[in-house]
Amino acid sequence: MRKSRSNLVVIAMQDEISGHGVEHLLSRSRKLTVLRTRLNDEHSLLQRTKSAQPTVLITDETDMPSWRPEISALFENYPDLCVVFVNRKANCAHMLSRNKSCYRSAAEFLKLIETSIGY
Repeated sequence: MRKSRSNLVVIAMQDEISGHGVEHLLSRSRKLTVLRTRLNDEHSLLQRTKSAQPTVLITDETDMPSWRPEISALFENYPDLCVVFVNRKANCAHMLSRNKSCYRSAAEFLKLIETSIGY
């Protein structure tokens, strides 16, 4: 039997005002459990993620390229994790998740690609 997904969202942002705003926004949803933590460095963020085991991790995009390999390693232990990197200046969010899809034919592969881009 598959374990049900958690509804825990961890917010760890360097900008405390943005972190508080995201927490306030997400707390409107009765479907989510929101935990905001202080972001000191990538090691503390990774440790916090491992201990809390959230379904979604929201953090700043500013330092993303330097520690993306560590985030990728989290997917090995937490395959359902979705990491959301927020760029508040551009009002954009870069989302990383581990998705694995299997196919048995060229037609299924084509459908997989079409579905992933919204067709």
